[in-house]
Amino acid sequence: MDMKDIQGFATPSNQALSMTDEGIPRIVVDPVSTSSELMPPPNEPQNDPVGNSPKIVANKNNSIFETLPEDEFDADAIDEKYFLAAQLRSIGVEPFPNAMQSPDDMMLDAPGNEGQNDDGRGLLDQGVQAAYKGASKGGAELFNSFALLAGAPVELAKNVINMGLDAVGMEPVKNAFGDIDSMRSLVNAYQTAVNDVIPVPDAVVEWASQPYDNEIFAGFVEAGTQFAVGAVPAAKLVKAMTTYNAAARGFIWGAIADFTAMSPDDPILADNITEYLQGLPPEERLPILQSFVEVIAKNETDPEFVKRAKMALEGGAIGTVVEGAIRVAKFIPFNKIVDASKRAGGKMVDAADARIAERDSSVTLGAGVDPTPLFDQILSAAGRLVRKSDGKEIIATKPEIDRLAKTAKSEDQLSQAVEVVENTNARHLETDGWVKPQLMLGGSKPAFTVKKNGTIEPNWAEIPYEFHISRQGLDEAQHQANQTKTMIADVTALVKRAKSGDKQAKQILAEATWYRSMRTRLRKEYGGLGDVFADILGATSANTNVQVNYENALIILKKYTNGDYDEALKAYEERLASGLQVDAKTLTPMHKSKSDPFKLISKDSGALFGMNSPAATRALLDLFREVKQGKAPKTVNFTGNLIGYTNAATVDVWAARYLRRINGDPRIAPVNEKGVGGSHRKDSTMENPDVGGEFGFGQRVFQDAVDDINASGLVSGYDKSLGKLGPDDLQAIIWFEEKALWTKNGWTTKAGEGGSFDYEAGLSGSANPERVKELRSFLSTKFTPPPKRKAETNEEYAIRSKEAEDANIKAKDAAKIELDGLAAEPTRYSGGITMERPDAVPSNVELAQLADEVSAPLKDDPTVMAHQANNSLGEFFDSFANKGKGAVVEERSLNFEVVTREGFDETNVVKGLVEAARKYDQDAVFWSKSVEGGAPNARPGIEVYFTKKQSKEFVKRITAILRARGLDGFTMVTDNRQADRAISQASNNAETAGLTGVRMQYIPEFDPDFDPARAVEIYKEKAKLFRKVMKDLSSMSEISYADRTFYDTKVFKNTDRKGAEWINGGTSYSAHLGKSTPR
Repeated sequence: MDMKDIQGFATPSNQALSMTDEGIPRIVVDPVSTSSELMPPPNEPQNDPVGNSPKIVANKNNSIFETLPEDEFDADAIDEKYFLAAQLRSIGVEPFPNAMQSPDDMMLDAPGNEGQNDDGRGLLDQGVQAAYKGASKGGAELFNSFALLAGAPVELAKNVINMGLDAVGMEPVKNAFGDIDSMRSLVNAYQTAVNDVIPVPDAVVEWASQPYDNEIFAGFVEAGTQFAVGAVPAAKLVKAMTTYNAAARGFIWGAIADFTAMSPDDPILADNITEYLQGLPPEERLPILQSFVEVIAKNETDPEFVKRAKMALEGGAIGTVVEGAIRVAKFIPFNKIVDASKRAGGKMVDAADARIAERDSSVTLGAGVDPTPLFDQILSAAGRLVRKSDGKEIIATKPEIDRLAKTAKSEDQLSQAVEVVENTNARHLETDGWVKPQLMLGGSKPAFTVKKNGTIEPNWAEIPYEFHISRQGLDEAQHQANQTKTMIADVTALVKRAKSGDKQAKQILAEATWYRSMRTRLRKEYGGLGDVFADILGATSANTNVQVNYENALIILKKYTNGDYDEALKAYEERLASGLQVDAKTLTPMHKSKSDPFKLISKDSGALFGMNSPAATRALLDLFREVKQGKAPKTVNFTGNLIGYTNAATVDVWAARYLRRINGDPRIAPVNEKGVGGSHRKDSTMENPDVGGEFGFGQRVFQDAVDDINASGLVSGYDKSLGKLGPDDLQAIIWFEEKALWTKNGWTTKAGEGGSFDYEAGLSGSANPERVKELRSFLSTKFTPPPKRKAETNEEYAIRSKEAEDANIKAKDAAKIELDGLAAEPTRYSGGITMERPDAVPSNVELAQLADEVSAPLKDDPTVMAHQANNSLGEFFDSFANKGKGAVVEERSLNFEVVTREGFDETNVVKGLVEAARKYDQDAVFWSKSVEGGAPNARPGIEVYFTKKQSKEFVKRITAILRARGLDGFTMVTDNRQADRAISQASNNAETAGLTGVRMQYIPEFDPDFDPARAVEIYKEKAKLFRKVMKDLSSMSEISYADRTFYDTKVFKNTDRKGAEWINGGTSYSAHLGKSTPR
């Protein structure tokens, strides 16, 4: 549908699966998710984004380096000449950087003699020549040492394996693909290919080969530039690596830069380090250093490698980051080396910093002035690196170690726990903009827990975001205004980027419709059942990932609508009415007790839905949305964003990270992130929430910002289809923008990005959910090599393992294809049925009987996901009423809706529907399937949903607007809570279940003026009318969603008697069921 002109409620998206600009399918992730780190985080709805911080765990199988996935297949990889280009890019090294400026271009407009000395060429010319030669050397050394660096992880892993094999007397692994030897041959082939493709001009070679007039100056610049060339790809490599322990962190910057860029024949500062380590007994070496030394030992006949290894150790020393870790291990006296390097370079760096501070930034290098700015920048950068960390922020403190020791059951376990803490510290350095990770030092909880797989999970302290507190001491109003101003400026910059063609900015702005799209999906697939389903999703989200969350919600919805939970719901209500405790901690043990009759809602196996069974029970009883003083707002607010009963922003973890960042605060490590603070205040209501603390402050910032953005037309001016934004729409934009920033900077991991409700919905309608679950489980399982056989050599085992891995890859590719083939969305049906006759209005008991009759075929059907048949009202204009003058007639009926999987057979339910219509002497009955507009027999209609349950009088205001447009024949859509069900209302006098919307469609069989020859034309006319109606409704704040819909409808009419002649077409009861039995 086209809702570009509608502003008051959700604009549906045409597709749940969005596309990149290149036409590649892109799964949209939820704009409310938890902190994303190593383990799949708890969910609300992709994990509770607030208050469920994942933990970083130690794994004995971790390698020192973890490379990033290979880049997408590109043109380079098509030509075998460029095979290694993709390999280099996979670790962040660009093999074909932009062509270097020519020496003449670099000279710019140098005025000839200003920078020249009396003895020959100017220092500027020599400096440029030295920089060029240093860069060239560094580039060459980078590629020469790539084989050694790239092969190190495999080499180290091989050594670790061999230590275990040696311990049991087995043959060691000698060769492995990806080790140093194999990578060296690949790099040699690559260098040959590059030299063929990009030859260096002879003129440049000749120019660069000239001797220096000032050897000292030029040599200094050359060496600095050579190191800088290595440091650039080193920085990229750091992002692609994860450390095995704290010591490894110390080697990353200095060691990789030295190892990759410096020639092995250059002077070495710490020649004796490697020899010292080699002299230590193995049990005294840290695993990374031991493995490093063993790699050196394996290559001891390769002088290049040994020298490079020594320089790598030197680089680590110079960087000083390793200093603290080495001190803890008491390996070598690094103090003297570090202090000496600091003394040697300190004065030079201080002088360089001073010159930079005093220098006129408008003066360019080509102006002929002192050329030292180039080297000053190199020196200053090196100095910042030296000063960046002394290792103290990595090392576990004494209180932390003491706390861990109280929990540890052995020295080895304590060592592992300390390692996890130091790993976490190394990943979140204060000098990198993080708050130092904090272990929970107090309380009665253990300092850490040991998982089933043996990994250590520390008990981290919770650090509040506190973005609502001004760091400048401003009052809350001024601080809120400043935050709002910054948010508006950020969105303005984003729009500017999008207008200039930035693809990522365009995609982020397009996500403004994320909540609207989800709203559309829930209503399209679940209709009147959408409210209870959304609440179940919210109630079951805590401590679950998206997949489990969605699966549990579907199980609950089906069992609930089948009546399986009636007794459990009754027992819960009785406890509630008696004032007894109904929290999870109280009810869970009662449920599990064999002697206690109280039972919670559960799966078929009897297993609970974690700790969420009580919360889900409250959702079924329509208690989930209750607003009470002191209650946390987030889960209910997010559910309201999903289904449309509120558009106030959900201040989740990503919103909190953003607000903290623009407040000028350092980032909190995900392990320490506390849930966004704030709760409902005394007079807070769902319609007029009043939330305090961080959450309320954040909501007010989003509201103020979106008011300004809408008033200025900032976003709507860029894309009219986005219309006016709600605070939830703006929160979605900020969610995607902040997440993109964290991903770009390597502050989060791919593993923690979570799942998507869109993706789950796309699979939920599959005809074979069991197979879908099996495939997904298989696809998420990491490959495990087969065990080695006793009679098998290492070479044979390596071949068999490789074959097993290849077979696993092939099987997973096939599984992905099969899973894609099984994907299907749910399908929704609705039926028009009543038992009312003139002067015979059915009672609630009679309607409950009708509901049971039409629902009977659905309860045991595995393809039925949910259904409702609740008391409602139908409304239509009866031309025969009022003594032939005509009148609007209201009749009691059922709101009959069915949600199904692929493969649903409607035969039995349609038969039951027609049988009931015949039994209760109805003129007609119809059965409709919700379809897309272009489907065969698609009749136009409209569905309107409210922000909350409304009275019959309010619904009549809606139908009056429809009737004014010449539309007629409505069904009032109902909610489906326990009190709404027909069986529940059989014991009271409620006229209808809770009214949450209106549904109508154009049924030509009920139009006496319908001309079959003009069917297509008439359908288009009616569709236009429905679009106009949506404009009429757009200003009503009580409406959360309205959509033009289409139905494939079958009409059945009563020809057993007179009175149904007015029906234009349709199938007779007798034709469908056979002749009636005489009464």
